[in-house]
Amino acid sequence: MSLTSPASAGFSWSGAVAKLVEDVLWASRLDSKNTSRSPGVCDVADVAAEVCAVASEIAPDGISVRVDADDVPGVLADEEELRRVLTNLVDNAIKYSPD
Repeated sequence: MSLTSPASAGFSWSGAVAKLVEDVLWASRLDSKNTSRSPGVCDVADVAAEVCAVASEIAPDGISVRVDADDVPGVLADEEELRRVLTNLVDNAIKYSPD
């Protein structure tokens, strides 16, 4: 049996730890209701394309991630929160996709 190290498999421990810390801090801010939001008009298609571009780089072989968005209107939202929600949705879609 041969084991592949996480580093050689393309896994980034520092990236995983940074995401975990960011998620814990975000949850803590939600609990304390101490969140600062900066709503503005966001281009959902652009944010989704950025999220999917990153996700496609780390998705396992056989899973493709793409955006198909034509004529999507802008929405009033905090762009970072929108990015966080879309990242979570795409991350879950990748995690729970059938092999």
